Amino acid sequence: MQTLKKVMGLLAALCLSLSCLTACGEAPAGAPEGEYLETHFQIDYDRLDISVSGGEIDISAQAGADENASRLELLLGEFPGLEQFLIEALSFGEPIATGFTLVPLTADNGHFERIPTDTSGYELDSLYAGESCFLLCTTVVAGEQNDSGSRTYTALSHGLWDAGSGPISFSRGEDFALLTVPGSASLSSDSFAARYSRSPTEGVHGTDYSRQSGGSQFIEYAVADNAGSRRLESYTLTVTSEGPDSGQCKTFGSYYIHTWREMSAGFSLSAGPNGTLISDFAPSQPDSSWVVYAPVSIDF
Repeated sequence: MQTLKKVMGLLAALCLSLSCLTACGEAPAGAPEGEYLETHFQIDYDRLDISVSGGEIDISAQAGADENASRLELLLGEFPGLEQFLIEALSFGEPIATGFTLVPLTADNGHFERIPTDTSGYELDSLYAGESCFLLCTTVVAGEQNDSGSRTYTALSHGLWDAGSGPISFSRGEDFALLTVPGSASLSSDSFAARYSRSPTEGVHGTDYSRQSGGSQFIEYAVADNAGSRRLESYTLTVTSEGPDSGQCKTFGSYYIHTWREMSAGFSLSAGPNGTLISDFAPSQPDSSWVVYAPVSIDF
């Protein structure tokens, strides 16, 4: 089965669009709307009972949550690595919500490119049999409220490649993974893990990935998408932050910047109504990179 056909079928099955709203009623930010094919949606877990049994995720839907359960089960079936990510999130407590962005990709001159929405004469059958897609998701888990009225929030950013079987070799340049927290919160800790296609499958700090920069509201890591003969399959960036338990809308955001030439990347931050977003991404070679954004918004 052609991977791109699988991706497009998955998008259709999810019945989603670029203008899908977050839980707080705002359109997700990120790449200019309508520029590339992608779909963003959010699954809230308030009416889903999720547990781990025998190393597998069990999902039970309460009244009115069948659609969310079906979406989640569909994704788990298409992306086996997603199950382990959710199991890891559950280890921190009860998850509140996950924001997903699913991006179909096409092979172009030995690397993967995003597909513009205005592509004319687009024929699925004319493309490589091993097309790709990239799934980026952000999950938020809320901890206990402390005596000062603040609450600890754990956010996990997960990127997962489905690289297909086409004639593609990832570049030796570094990709970049970022995670932002709301302007009302402050980061207290972070960690990173990467998984590769060949041994050693677990990424090595300082060799395969490294912490680049960070502040009170964002963390940036660089990660090799091609470590010799080892292709990056997935990564997880985990942060812990503390913020007010106000019940107002809070947005956490994951960014993944894929490159196919060695380059540096500059970022600037600006405060939006629901938290801090990256307002400017300035790669040194903008024609050799693309960015994916996956926000999740919670009222908690």
